[in-house]
Amino acid sequence: MDIAHPTSPNYGKHLSANEVRDMFAPADSAIEAVRSWLLSAGIDKNDILPYHNKGWLAVNLPASKAELLLRTEYYEHDTNQGLRLGCEEYYLPGYISEHVDLVKPGVVLSAPMRKSRFKRDVSGLHRPGPGQVSGRPGRAGIVFNPHPHWVMPSGAHGLPPDLQNCSVNITPTCIQALYGIPRLNFHDPVNKLGLFETADTFAQADIDLDFQNVAPWVPTGTTPEVNPLNTGESDVDIELAQSLIYPQTVVVYQIDDLPNALGETGATGVGNTFIDSVDGSYCNFTAFGITGDSPGIDPEYPNTNFTGGYTGQRMKLGLQGHTIVTASGDYGVADNFNRLSIGAGCLSGSGLNGTIYNPDYPSACPYVTSVGQTRLYDNQTVRDRESAGSVNLTAIALETGYSSTSNPSLDLFGSGGSFSNYFARPGYQMAAVSKYLSEDSPSAPSYVASADANNLGEGGGLYNRAGRGSPDVSANGAFLLGYTNLTQHWQFGTSLATPIFASVINLINEERTAAGKGPVGFVNSVLYQHPEVLNDVVNGSNPGCGSAGFQTASGWDSVTGLGTPNYPRMRDLFLSLP
Repeated sequence: MDIAHPTSPNYGKHLSANEVRDMFAPADSAIEAVRSWLLSAGIDKNDILPYHNKGWLAVNLPASKAELLLRTEYYEHDTNQGLRLGCEEYYLPGYISEHVDLVKPGVVLSAPMRKSRFKRDVSGLHRPGPGQVSGRPGRAGIVFNPHPHWVMPSGAHGLPPDLQNCSVNITPTCIQALYGIPRLNFHDPVNKLGLFETADTFAQADIDLDFQNVAPWVPTGTTPEVNPLNTGESDVDIELAQSLIYPQTVVVYQIDDLPNALGETGATGVGNTFIDSVDGSYCNFTAFGITGDSPGIDPEYPNTNFTGGYTGQRMKLGLQGHTIVTASGDYGVADNFNRLSIGAGCLSGSGLNGTIYNPDYPSACPYVTSVGQTRLYDNQTVRDRESAGSVNLTAIALETGYSSTSNPSLDLFGSGGSFSNYFARPGYQMAAVSKYLSEDSPSAPSYVASADANNLGEGGGLYNRAGRGSPDVSANGAFLLGYTNLTQHWQFGTSLATPIFASVINLINEERTAAGKGPVGFVNSVLYQHPEVLNDVVNGSNPGCGSAGFQTASGWDSVTGLGTPNYPRMRDLFLSLP
């Protein structure tokens, strides 16, 4: 927060990977004290393994010796994710306990010791047909067919031809006009836009078609840098981001292959591969009879046991000074991913069955910038104020003469947003969210989560009014033209809005670099201090879980956040900061 807050004297003074490691490392004397204790207990020095970030020591020894060392007794705990080890309590010498925060396994269970048999039901989520989800949650595709009954809005007649039908065919040119995004000529290798894609790859032929038809200023053949950790489709994300930031570089982090993403391998640690890529000490070490990853939890690579498995290697990188943006979800107050498998993505508890709001993962994390979805209506132009992004895909398909989606649960898209049932409200959004709850009074009953979040839905509450609110910001995510399998499609969802907002940050970083300044990094503190640099959205809602969800309002709301980008105002603000 000290580096991220706009009034801090340390704003923007980001750290290197080594500086982060050293800042959180224990004192050398603490490390040596613990090592000496372990050695004096008869543990071989080769079985004491330090982590790169210095925060842990991995000790390879059998449970019987660990029981003697810690004066405890381990028990086996069999869960649906595998066999775990744990104990009720453990003891350390007084002169050692002052240096140690945690021993694992201890009262915190071990990683599973055998392969999990749990398999997530995601049938229908991937391998889409026309009109189904294209590639992953947060994305719907319909084969392009102009509205047969659409009439050009009267306000569009004075606009350039490529801006006249933006209400039904969003292109990069429309987005640039909506948010005042310029076409810059910077190409600094320091500033790159990274796209996280799970179970996705891209087709250069689709990207080239998009550039030729809707972004001709980007040369055919322009391709992103690729860190290939998987397979799938990510065409539209690349088409959109590259068209907005060209000639800047897009980097695609392709994480997990299709077998792991679909649950075919039984690995339940969604996202662990990426975390391991950015911090090698997260789970990739050799100890406790496990080399590399925890079986049944972390997707394991090379993956030679399943058709389509990725057989290459992984990488390591640092994320100091990066801005992390994530989609807030597309089913209102219901979770995206679980919508297809359990209770339409809503939670149960305290006598409530499938009606408790469930913000999409990971947008409820307080350390990311969550992006919601907006749209223009048929009778609007790029000069009009946007609304919350609710879209009925079935109605659109019928109107355009195309068959309805085959999966009814995908028919209604709406900007994801709610309040975390687990994360407390961060200080940077305290005032804005408190104002929304007090002045705009959401109609749904609420509860306040306990410290350990074990009272879900207490008193009939549908959301945790003390939780981290999402989204933070929003951008257009409806009727975007893109190419998949050489066919032009409409695309919908917050996963389209997210690369738009990321592109804005990338361009601002470029302008700061040209001014001799560093990247903006974590932007939430700045944006909540200065909501005037965003376009407020005051129309629409995000229903879900059998309720009306939340309504938009002046200022922050749990549908569109603080609003959509206003590039000139955002640029001027960030350029004024150190």
